[in-house]
Amino acid sequence: MSREAAMSAFATIQKMSHSKLKDQADEDESGKNFLLKYDAMLDAYASPKGYMEWNDYAKLCLASGSTRGIMASFKEGDVYGAIAGTSYRSAIVQNACARYISKEIVESFAQTALPELPLEITSILPCVHLMLPRNMVFDAEGDEVIALLVQSGQLYAKEMAKDKEEIAKTFFPKEKLAPLEVMGAEGIQVITLTKAGLDVFQEFVSPNAKSWWDSNVKYVDSSKYMAPGTERIMRIAINSLLVHLYEPELVTTDPKPVTKGVGFSGRSKAPLPPTWIGRTFRNSGERHHPKAEGPTRSGVRSHWRRGHWHSVCVGPKRSERRVQWFKPVYVNPG
Repeated sequence: MSREAAMSAFATIQKMSHSKLKDQADEDESGKNFLLKYDAMLDAYASPKGYMEWNDYAKLCLASGSTRGIMASFKEGDVYGAIAGTSYRSAIVQNACARYISKEIVESFAQTALPELPLEITSILPCVHLMLPRNMVFDAEGDEVIALLVQSGQLYAKEMAKDKEEIAKTFFPKEKLAPLEVMGAEGIQVITLTKAGLDVFQEFVSPNAKSWWDSNVKYVDSSKYMAPGTERIMRIAINSLLVHLYEPELVTTDPKPVTKGVGFSGRSKAPLPPTWIGRTFRNSGERHHPKAEGPTRSGVRSHWRRGHWHSVCVGPKRSERRVQWFKPVYVNPG
């Protein structure tokens, strides 16, 4: 699907009624389990101001995850679309949780280098919708990223079925099936949602799989992995999981919904309050989107000093160790 067609479809989906969307998806019998979860998904969360309404997001999940759409993607050769659609359907059936990332922490995540990913990161949130502030995150094509769907675990089954060959060929064009180095390996899959469509990115945890991927796929067959926008997206997604693992105090839940948001009229069930990443977090220096300025009196331009994750000694006689986030600092703000 072209970018223009995708944006047109996005606008159409937003205007369609709940019942009409259900009728379309219900044309495929195998979508029944998916539809059983949709009503709960539609009313799941209150929608904070400055984020996409959960109501509209649920509609997009329904459209992206319908089995009919997945099969059409395969037939049209859009394997990336099929993977993304399968992931969205799976996220709804599994009732995946949502996290709203605050404006204040988005830029700090984007300015924080990623460490070697710990294996335990794949068990923190097996599947999560990361809801992004509007007009803050953009992909390599310049389209606004509204949300990230992050899945953790085995990216390629140890015994990949024959009907998954097309998926393997997408990422491994020189191989008939996924190579042994990545079969059964743990990793993170990030799917971006924009008005222009969906895109899929993967990052392995195990050293052997990561090494093979970096050498044979990441920087050879897919130049988009090298784009600054993509690197920023991966930092936001993976640092969101690392915070759950190492800095859980930055994850908070509002006591109750302030409003039901748009589209909840006529429904008796109140939506869940948003769970935030970095609700009370404040950057050092400017809050977000700082622009490089001319030299100050100290002779140093305004810039971000990159953040990082590092192991530190804690506890009695500093006998214990924990991983800590050394947050990025904006130096010489105007």
